[in-house]
Amino acid sequence: MEKILLQRGIEVLSKKEDILPELTSYTEVKESFYHLLKKYAFRIFLRDIIKYRDNLTLEAMSRYPSIPKAKEYLEFLIKNRFIYKEEEKFKLSTNCPGSFGELLEWLVAEIFHREFSAPAIWGVKLKNTNRGGDFDVLTSLSGKLLYIEVKSSPPKGIHMEEIEEFLYRITEISPEMAILFDDTKLRMKDKLVPLTEEAIYNVFKKKLKFRRLLPESELFSLNNCLFIMNSKPDIIQNFRLCIRRFFETTSLYLLLRKGEKQDGKNFKSF
Repeated sequence: MEKILLQRGIEVLSKKEDILPELTSYTEVKESFYHLLKKYAFRIFLRDIIKYRDNLTLEAMSRYPSIPKAKEYLEFLIKNRFIYKEEEKFKLSTNCPGSFGELLEWLVAEIFHREFSAPAIWGVKLKNTNRGGDFDVLTSLSGKLLYIEVKSSPPKGIHMEEIEEFLYRITEISPEMAILFDDTKLRMKDKLVPLTEEAIYNVFKKKLKFRRLLPESELFSLNNCLFIMNSKPDIIQNFRLCIRRFFETTSLYLLLRKGEKQDGKNFKSF
């Protein structure tokens, strides 16, 4: 991925490595952990474990999954030394990631590695940029640069400054495609879509509107190159839909279907 960026004149200053270094030699455990993380209920369960690390009880950990499912998850984490029991409470071990936000970035990068056969890096800082912060996930699909901003808070916990910084970072690297991903099953239309439209106006002084990608979905598109998505019904399925829509609008198939040359109007920068 660094070579792909270098070909665009972009140099990587640093990137984060495997978030599970203690499990590097335990391939089977790592595989099981990855496949569990693809489940929304397990992510919420693990997010609560990291959040309530100093007061871990079964009740606190079964806020989203049922108690039987929470016990199943807990058994897996104890068996593989992510957490341990001390008297009547549970404690995080050094195997367990300390930040759910970083764990989610790692998961998204792994999804692109495993499910889309794409190179991906996460927690990336670049040289000679004008803005601070890092790029959550950068990946390349058929030579197209994709930047994914990853959020673990519900929409009400995401603020204007964060969205504006996301947009400014887009201007730093000029990706062909970008996705704002919030790991929630809550609606995007109520808060995140209008917030992003307002942020676009603040940054670029243009009033642009997102369109729903599919009826009844919480996937939204701006010119089929900037997407907003949540986790409903499934992260991988939603990423796949965004990617397909992007490539459908830049393909020979579209040109033949419309019977005319593309004039590039759909792909103007903001």
